[in-house]
Amino acid sequence: MIKSKGKNDCIETHSNSLILGLNLLKTVAVVFQNNCPHEWGKPFIHNKVFNRLLSCTSWILQQHSSYKLTIELLDVLINTGYDFLKDLLTFVGIHEQYLMDSLLLGKQSLEPNAMLLVKTTVHLLAKLVHFEKEWRLEHSKSLYTIM
Repeated sequence: MIKSKGKNDCIETHSNSLILGLNLLKTVAVVFQNNCPHEWGKPFIHNKVFNRLLSCTSWILQQHSSYKLTIELLDVLINTGYDFLKDLLTFVGIHEQYLMDSLLLGKQSLEPNAMLLVKTTVHLLAKLVHFEKEWRLEHSKSLYTIM
């Protein structure tokens, strides 16, 4: 005979899933960023999860500046003409959603680093428009989505 789960069991399962998801996020952050803020090193506790996430928000916003540097590097590479165009279009195809999020960031935040990311993204895309034919052949979906 199968028993149905009670309300407390469902809440506990949901809470455990949330904790598991946040710990996975923590693991990814540690793998990709060696100098994480000290809050990531502490174990997650049920009643302090959201406070720790809120305290890490400023650190997460700093990641916009590292992505901005990547886009600036691509901007320099596109100035060489066709030498790195295929690599650049591959990057745009892979990171299409993040580029869209970067463009929409101007509606969500007036933080200076966010605005610099928007400006850098627009500048890169403006240069990419000159290579529209190649872009359409390589990654037409990203061209239509971003434009």
